Amino acid sequence: MVQEWYSASELTGLHGLPGTERGVQLRSKREAWLSRKRQGSKAIEYHIDSLPKEAKAALLDQAIASLPEATCALVLKDKQEIATAADLPAPASLAKWQRDTMDARLQILQLIDQLTQTVKLTTAIERVVDHAKNGTLPEHIQALVPVANARSGGTSGKQTLSRRTLFRWRELRGIGTTALAQAEAPKKPIPAWAPYFLKCWQKPQGVSIPAALEELAMILPKGIDMPSPSQADRFVRKMSAVDRERGRRSPKELKALKPFRRRSTDELQPLDVVLCDGHSFKARVAHPIHQKPFHPEVCAVIDACTRMVTGWSAGLAESAETVADALRHSISIGPHKEFGGIPAIFYTDPGSGNIAKVNSDPVFGRYARLGITFKTGIVGNSQARGLVERLQSSLWVKAAKQLETYTGHGMDPSAEHRNYRILMKDIKALGRSNMLPSWMQFLDMCRQAVDRYNNRPHSELPKIQDPQTGRTRHMTPTEVWSVFANNGWTPDTVTQQELEDLFRPRIQVKTRRGEVRLFGNIYFNANLQHHHGEQVFVEYESQDGQYV
Repeated sequence: MVQEWYSASELTGLHGLPGTERGVQLRSKREAWLSRKRQGSKAIEYHIDSLPKEAKAALLDQAIASLPEATCALVLKDKQEIATAADLPAPASLAKWQRDTMDARLQILQLIDQLTQTVKLTTAIERVVDHAKNGTLPEHIQALVPVANARSGGTSGKQTLSRRTLFRWRELRGIGTTALAQAEAPKKPIPAWAPYFLKCWQKPQGVSIPAALEELAMILPKGIDMPSPSQADRFVRKMSAVDRERGRRSPKELKALKPFRRRSTDELQPLDVVLCDGHSFKARVAHPIHQKPFHPEVCAVIDACTRMVTGWSAGLAESAETVADALRHSISIGPHKEFGGIPAIFYTDPGSGNIAKVNSDPVFGRYARLGITFKTGIVGNSQARGLVERLQSSLWVKAAKQLETYTGHGMDPSAEHRNYRILMKDIKALGRSNMLPSWMQFLDMCRQAVDRYNNRPHSELPKIQDPQTGRTRHMTPTEVWSVFANNGWTPDTVTQQELEDLFRPRIQVKTRRGEVRLFGNIYFNANLQHHHGEQVFVEYESQDGQYV
C-alpha cells in the first residue's frame, strides 16, 4: 500500500534521494518539503507529494510489488446493479473465455484503485503500464495481462498494457461489470459450398472429408469456389455434435446425442413396475440336445423400485415360453425364493416373445389372466428401457466374461478364434469339450450371477453405513426389498397350483358335437354338447397330449 507520509529512514536510498537520513533531512529543508511530527514519536515524516518524481515512482514500484494476491480478489457488482445498464449481456450468457477476460480486467483495475488512494490516477496507470511492459508486476497480476487482452474466441492477447486501454476499461466498468467482457466477433455467413458439401459428407457410410471433397468437385455449381480441406475441416468442427452426425448416423443412434427425459422411481413401491428383456448370451454353451456350441437366450425381470431381479429364465432361442417362464419365476415365492409377486405393470420391448398372443391376448393371454397391465416401448427406442438394458451388461455380460467361450465386445478376436477351433476339434473327436459348459452348468452359473447381482450395492439405490465396515455405500436390491417388507408392504401372489394353471398354454378353438380338435388330436367332453359351433378356450400340457 502506498503511504502518504514517510520518515527520513524510510526514504533513505530511494532513487533520486541521498543514501543517509541526515542527507534526506538536509534536502527536505532545502526544498521545503511538507512535513509533520509523527504521532507518538519525535521523528519527522514527509508527504509523498513533496518528494522528487524519481522517489515517488520508486515508492509506487515498491507498493505494486508488495501487493498480495488477496488484495486483487475479484468483487463482482450486484446483479441488479448491472442489469440496469442498457445493452449489457447477462453474466450467465457469457462464454467461459469472455468471463475470464472480464475477471482479469477487473483485477487489473482493482490494482489501479489501490494505488490511486495515494497517487493520481494518471501516475498509477503509467506505473502499471511500465511494470506490465517490463514483466515486473506481481506474478498473479502479470499472468492476467494476456487474458485481459484476449480477442474474440479466447485467444491470448499481448503481454503489455497501454494508458488508453486502461482508461477505456475504467469507463466500461462504470457502465457495468459485464461491459468489460470482450464481445464475440460477428458470426460469418454459411459458405455457399456448405449445402453441397454436406450432401456429400453426411452419409451413413462414414465418408471422410477428402472423399467428400472429391465428390463435391463433381457436383459444385459454377461460380462457387471449391473449399480447401482445411476450410471444410474447420466448418465441420464448428457444427454441433447433433448436426455433424445427422445423416452419418441412423435416427436411433442419433438419439444418444440428444436430450432425454430421466424417469424417477422414487415414488414407486416394489412390483409397481417391472421390466423384462431378453438377451442372447454372449458365450457359447453346450446345447442340451446335440451338445454342439450355441448361444442360449436368457431373459430377466427386474423391479424398477428396488432394482431386484425377481425372476429369470433361459431357453434355446427367443420365444414366448421363455418370457412366460421368466414372468412365472418372477411371480413365484417359495422356500428357496423369498421375493416375488404379481406386478402391476409389465414393461417390455415389442419383441415377438413378449407380444405373442399366448402372453398378450387381452382375453386369454397370461398377462390378462393375472391382471397385469402390459406395456411396450417404441420400436427402436431402446434408451427408454435403459434400466433393463443396463442390466444386460451388469448381469449377463459380466457372467459371460467368466467363460473361455465368451464372444462379446472386448474379446480378443484371435483368442476367440483359437478357442472355437479347440472346442470344435474336441467335439469332432470326443463328442464334447471341457471348454464348453453343459446346460446344467450354465443354469447354475446364471442362478449364481443373479444372486450376486441382487446382493451387490447398486449405484441407483440409497446410501447407508455398512454395519460391518462402517463405510458409506449404496444399498443392495435385497436390502431395499427387505425395508419395504419390514414396513408392512406385501406382494400380490397366487398359490403354486394357481400359478401352474395360469401358465398352462391356452388356445381358442371351435367345438362341434362335444369335440374339439387340437394339434391333430380329437378330445371329447359331454358338457360341450350345449356349445356346438361356439368358440371355446382349451388348455393343454405341452409335455402330455393325453388330455386337455
